[in-house]
Amino acid sequence: MGNGYHMGSTKVLRPTQYSDVVWSFSGGSLQSTEVPRYLYSEELAKVSFYNALRVNADSKGALAGLARVYASEMQKISDQEASGLSVGGEADQARAGMLAVAASGSGAIDAGLMASMAENDSMAAIGLCRAVQSGLAVAGNGLQVALAKGDADVRCEAALALAAQARGKAPAAAAIAALGEAAGRNIVRVAAIIDGNEGRATAAKAALEAQGMVVNHWTTGAKGIANLYRVPGLDVILVADRLSDLTTDQVITEIAGSDNFSETPILILAKDGDAADELYGSRTAGILADGDYSGVSDVLSDSLGRDRERADDLSRRASQALSRLAASGTDVSGALAGLMNAAQNRPDGVALPALRALGACGTKDTVAQVAAICGDESRSDAVREAAAMACAEMFTNGLSGNGSLDTLHGVVTSDAALSVRGAAAAALGRLKLDPSMRAELLRLVRVNVGE
Repeated sequence: MGNGYHMGSTKVLRPTQYSDVVWSFSGGSLQSTEVPRYLYSEELAKVSFYNALRVNADSKGALAGLARVYASEMQKISDQEASGLSVGGEADQARAGMLAVAASGSGAIDAGLMASMAENDSMAAIGLCRAVQSGLAVAGNGLQVALAKGDADVRCEAALALAAQARGKAPAAAAIAALGEAAGRNIVRVAAIIDGNEGRATAAKAALEAQGMVVNHWTTGAKGIANLYRVPGLDVILVADRLSDLTTDQVITEIAGSDNFSETPILILAKDGDAADELYGSRTAGILADGDYSGVSDVLSDSLGRDRERADDLSRRASQALSRLAASGTDVSGALAGLMNAAQNRPDGVALPALRALGACGTKDTVAQVAAICGDESRSDAVREAAAMACAEMFTNGLSGNGSLDTLHGVVTSDAALSVRGAAAAALGRLKLDPSMRAELLRLVRVNVGE
């Protein structure tokens, strides 16, 4: 029953049965506890799992279930807060929920992660991966499954967990690649598809993923409504014009009436575009028919604030992990492309750790690109200095200047901040320059005290 509530199964909870109150029997009478609607099913799941433990303290299913529920609630509350919606005291309760996740034990966390992956429960999977990252559990096989089969966000979180628990042993190449993917990702757009037509849903999912989106799919209206709350940062929802359990009208009404999704565009997947437009055109953002999914990008909000924040957070944490791994001697060259993108196109908080990692894994083809960052007057002094020091490290590792010499030379002789010019000079100092070039460099940086 706990698993059913957690996953929003219609066998235990229909869409019309969600409430704002959880009832319990205490002191000889019924007691009511108000809960946010988006956490209602999770609170009922807790009741079931704790009852299961009361019956059998050795219930591994109950322990794993509680780990999933608490991890999922933490992620739901965090996403609610990040989206600008009110969370009240729930934020503190979410942080306290980490205690319950830790208390469930490493075995339960790993089992919970395995179950989450089997049921495409990304919200709980992300929360459990983060628990391992925080040191609340020891890494298990669940992380490997999440790395191999999870969506883009889950793969990144699993890779971060594996990197955090490397303990001197280099993570697998797949984890390095996933970290590189996260480091270089600019915008994370997230879509949901509610459609029992497997062929159409598969085609739509492939088309949206080709546009760089993370896509979630459910086959019935009830599953879709229940699981939408499990998707972080949802940007667009695609609903079929015909469903096997609920009417499309019921699904649209439920979604549009939720504070969480009232501003999220809804598109209708239809066989007959004209008929669907007549029924739903005035209540949705558009109709998708004849396998044409190009219209999805047209309805996405121009405001990328939340999506950019999520992308930057993932990139920052991935770049920091790669930087630490590189410093420990791990080969992170499998993440080179992502690191280069992070250094060139992202805020300082992402670019700085990316540049530190590039110093250890840069190639002859990236030296000039990193030097160009040092020479870019639009970048901050901290980033320009870090780029120069990355070049210095690459030169120390035996790489040649390969097109970077003129750029670094120009920085040394410019009016840039002294820290930037000093780092550029240090980089040039590690190059094997011919005697005349080194003499010319020294002449250009000559300082006579007292003049």
